[in-house]
Amino acid sequence: MGYKNFWNIDADDIEIVLEPQKAAELLTKIKQYAETHEINLFSLDIWATFEMGQHWSFGVTYADNSVNWIEIMRAHCTDAKLTERYTMVRSSLNLDWFCTYLRSIQAARIETFCVENLRFVQRGDNPYLNPVWGIIYWNNGKCFFSAICGGIGDEELGTLDIPAEVIQLDFGLPLNERINLWGARKNFNFQRFEYAHGRNIPVSLIYPVKKNESNAPPFRFSHEFD
Repeated sequence: MGYKNFWNIDADDIEIVLEPQKAAELLTKIKQYAETHEINLFSLDIWATFEMGQHWSFGVTYADNSVNWIEIMRAHCTDAKLTERYTMVRSSLNLDWFCTYLRSIQAARIETFCVENLRFVQRGDNPYLNPVWGIIYWNNGKCFFSAICGGIGDEELGTLDIPAEVIQLDFGLPLNERINLWGARKNFNFQRFEYAHGRNIPVSLIYPVKKNESNAPPFRFSHEFD
């Protein structure tokens, strides 16, 4: 029996900036689109636009489990064309690049999507040292990198055309949905707590709060609050 399909989400550094219920409803609509159009792997545009449609990647990915992925991988993991085609990334030839290759040879239907007006947060390895990421959104055929457009003030550099390789979905998400950043704020604060705790920095310097205050975060370190 098993699962007919599933979602693979890198929840450690990626967040859809919607309330949980709205995010779940959105993922259901994306799943239905994938099923209707017989798409086997369907992933959010995290790298595709940034790399002009040439790179497919996991992140927020719908997977059709009726496909025998193990057999496909076994059949193609030793293909000479795999390493020949991606010589420039041979040292970091990961599953993302392998699926990019599978897409190119049509071993399965592997596609990338974006959603009109959807905001998502991509933190990468270090959000402080990697200003390209941050809050990203799609609107009217463009992908906007907010940290570049707003933070640095270079809208031309921070706005990219969505390539033809990315399927643009529109579920009527309002543009002002971006104001709901509760989850993003919570996780940003959590990262600051984690950073401080690992370096013996008093957490109160970053997030001054007294025990039992109503605005206390849902996480705390015993040496600071107990």
